[in-house]
Amino acid sequence: MQALGRRNDPAGGPTWLLVFDNAEDPERLRRLLPPGGSGRVLITSRNPAWGGLARRVEVDVPPEDEAVTFLLEFTDRNDRAAAVALARELDRLPLALGAGRRVLRTGRAEPGRVPGRLPAPPR
Repeated sequence: MQALGRRNDPAGGPTWLLVFDNAEDPERLRRLLPPGGSGRVLITSRNPAWGGLARRVEVDVPPEDEAVTFLLEFTDRNDRAAAVALARELDRLPLALGAGRRVLRTGRAEPGRVPGRLPAPPR
């Protein structure tokens, strides 16, 4: 994390994005945050008690029909019932839906048979 704090863009723009998805405990996360630098940190959480550690932005989950369309878009899949089941399994959470769509698009899983842990996005 200290290396991120030292990395700066001469033009002044952000040089990195660090994502903590589904973080639960602000105090446990505090020690993992970089000490400054020119990047950004995104924390997703269902815990509303982040106090002064982060600026809170409410993000609604999409309606089920939008989540299903999102999962099936840009894939060669057309199994709507399986996509509905996957959207429900992922609680229609935006980052989870994105990961689920990547898994479906790459053919690493079928709707309804997604591994318990979704793989990281390709680099």
